Amino acid sequence: MKIAREDALRLQHNLTGAPSPAPELSGRVVLDEPTKPKAPIVPRSARGTVITGAVIVGVTFFGFGAWAALAPLSSAVVAAGTIISEARKKTIQHFEGGIVSEIMVREGEFVEKGAELFRLDPTQPASRAERLRQQLLARLSMSSRLRAERDEAEAITLLPELMDSKDEPAVADMIASEKRLFEERRRSISGQIELLQQKSTQLALEIQGLDAQEVSKVEQSRIIKLEIADVRPLLEKGLIQRPRVFALEREAARLDGEAGELIARRAKANEAIVEAKLQIIQLRQKFREEVVTQLREAETQIADLTQQLAAARDVMTRLSIVAPEAGIAQSVAITTVGAVISPGQTLLEIAPTSAEPLIEARVATMNAHDVHLGQETEIKFSALDQRRVKPIFGAVKAISGDRLIDRNTGQDYFLAQISIPQSELVKLDGQKIHAGMPAEVLIQTGSRSFLEYLVHPLSATLARSLKER
Repeated sequence: MKIAREDALRLQHNLTGAPSPAPELSGRVVLDEPTKPKAPIVPRSARGTVITGAVIVGVTFFGFGAWAALAPLSSAVVAAGTIISEARKKTIQHFEGGIVSEIMVREGEFVEKGAELFRLDPTQPASRAERLRQQLLARLSMSSRLRAERDEAEAITLLPELMDSKDEPAVADMIASEKRLFEERRRSISGQIELLQQKSTQLALEIQGLDAQEVSKVEQSRIIKLEIADVRPLLEKGLIQRPRVFALEREAARLDGEAGELIARRAKANEAIVEAKLQIIQLRQKFREEVVTQLREAETQIADLTQQLAAARDVMTRLSIVAPEAGIAQSVAITTVGAVISPGQTLLEIAPTSAEPLIEARVATMNAHDVHLGQETEIKFSALDQRRVKPIFGAVKAISGDRLIDRNTGQDYFLAQISIPQSELVKLDGQKIHAGMPAEVLIQTGSRSFLEYLVHPLSATLARSLKER
């Protein structure tokens, strides 16, 4: 019993912190006097724990508050984008179209600059070019003849454009035909002129005969008139009869009439000579005018045919369709030999690989005021292995001056172009990016504290509510 009581007292001491009871004297058990109940006392070990916890909570709370109020956090505008090439895709078309004879490109292949992509059938373009060439040579031959006729030359002088082709059988036939025509026309006009000249010569001879007859008639009339003058005194004396005098006078009048008729015939002959000379002039003038008109038309046709032939030959040079730039072949529309290409049809697109890549990002209209030229951006390519790619940075190169609207969704946005320096592309660790790949763009707009992030929406809402009526 004694031992049990001591143990109980010791336990009470440990729990309450009361002083240990006085030791027993003379081997007797001394009973404690009844005492008033006291408040429980926290053990020293538990008190330290509470204090430590309070300190930790306080430091954490005030430390977080200080960090939230003072520590800057970067802010950014997030925009979804797509990789494009700075040089844009090259659309390959053919102006005239034609029939495909060979195909040397396939979808997704890399093509070098100047590499042949398609070849067109040359049959129709070559036939057209040769037909135009023959027409041009024919007009040049005609022009050579007309120039000789205009200049009243004795022979045709070929134009320089004909000299290189004059030995061709077809061209030689053209030249020979024009020479024959030149001689025929020359003989024809010369014959007509010669007839008129002969007529003038005959009229001149006739005039000479009329002049001689006129002189004879005038002389006969003069003699008869002298005879009349001699016999008239005899008539007055009655030595001769009056009928004789009348006969002489009639003869003189007849001769004068014939002389007048000869004068009229000579005048008419002179008039015919003048008319013949005028006809010669008119004939030559009319022929020259016809030649000049034909020459003008021929030269117009030559100019037109020259242009058409140049265009046809240009088509011949474009029968081989080549790549204007190195890149990846995309959207190849022609895959069958013998397919017909219509004029201006898009054959394929080439995505250049040498140009610096750009990203076109759609910025929400509510964030457009935070985006400016030259702003730094962080770019993430979701299609790449992010574990191998370090953060890639670029800069805002351009931004649209007005909002754009997506025709499919009706959503409005501002379009920003983000440039990526070549020095940043090495961070891709050998991974390739191509036009059309998606990207996420973080456009850095500045920094503010965490507390500002929390307070700004509340303060903005409070400011609006205070202004409302």
